[in-house]
Amino acid sequence: MKFSERKIVALDIGGVCVSLYPELCMEKFGVGPQSANWPDFQELDIQLETGRISEDFFLKSMRRLLNDRLSVDEIRAAWSSFIGPDIPGMADAARALSGRFRFLYFSNTSRLHLDDVVRTNGFGHFVTGGVYSFTAGAMKPDTAIYEAFEREYGVPFAYFDDRAENVEGAKARGWNAFLFHSPDEFLRILSA
Repeated sequence: MKFSERKIVALDIGGVCVSLYPELCMEKFGVGPQSANWPDFQELDIQLETGRISEDFFLKSMRRLLNDRLSVDEIRAAWSSFIGPDIPGMADAARALSGRFRFLYFSNTSRLHLDDVVRTNGFGHFVTGGVYSFTAGAMKPDTAIYEAFEREYGVPFAYFDDRAENVEGAKARGWNAFLFHSPDEFLRILSA
């Protein structure tokens, strides 16, 4: 089958392709939900993931929030610890399906985290593109990010996400969307 004829499968990144470790990241920062400045951390993350602030501004702002305890490089390393290894079995599932499907990322993420995923994801070579919140200017389940995907690639044949609200947002637009549970189920659905 020609590459251009392969059906598009949209994949969320965190919880579908890779594991996420937000608690490890926050531990390295020495903060948590009980911290007085927790809302500031959350707001910076949202602004970064929607492309409203630059990476440089984010890193410098994080440094200020952390009272200059960590260097920019240490903050970048701690931020990278958020991204874990591949979901066990997903590389094998993607490999098994790669002749029939074209995989695209569709994720709420920042350029910083996307760079980590691209560098470490064991089946990233099967992923040929994507739409990301930091370029779309909106986060799932906001309709604007689904519209951005549709403008770029059309409605995907299937979409997998680990968050129910994102799956519901996709279904509201007529997408064939699935709540991700396991690579085995992913493989079963796409092999049917």
